[in-house]
Amino acid sequence: MALSFSTGGFLFVVSLILVVPLFNIPFKIWLRRNGKYKGPWLSIQTIPWYMHNALIYLVRYTVLDFITPSILNELFFRLMGMKIGKNVMINSSNISDACLIELEDNVTVGGSAVLMAHYGMHGLLVLDELKIGKKTTIGLNAMVFGGCKIGERVTVGPNSVIYPKDVIESGRKVGIKSHA
Repeated sequence: MALSFSTGGFLFVVSLILVVPLFNIPFKIWLRRNGKYKGPWLSIQTIPWYMHNALIYLVRYTVLDFITPSILNELFFRLMGMKIGKNVMINSSNISDACLIELEDNVTVGGSAVLMAHYGMHGLLVLDELKIGKKTTIGLNAMVFGGCKIGERVTVGPNSVIYPKDVIESGRKVGIKSHA
């Protein structure tokens, strides 16, 4: 009986990770084509964005926290449309708008970090791509919003916030105090 419960649980997790992205295909295609959007929160154009995130949250609030960090976590985000380079470690399930996010090679995303390619401004929803360069570390509980560009070898400290439209040049350390 214990073996059947554990096998059933494993199959449930794997099926969620593989089946949910199939339902996401039309939304992912639409969002990639029309990735930049600035307009009302409640409009016909935002329906694919809502559905894309609803599918991410379905998996996030059921099983994703139990499999983070693992290869299944990375597989799920890849299938949802996130561009992920080699040797990337994602230790967070707090990711929205996966198909608008790109993580280059050797990026580390710390525990409970928040990555989202959207934000609200002046009563409007803004969807904009989020790109994180090679060998960059996003610290524990850091928040990174859409529209920003983070260069290579950047260290974003714990609890830091990278605001929309910020450009962080390569080699910089953000939110880290010097103890000299």
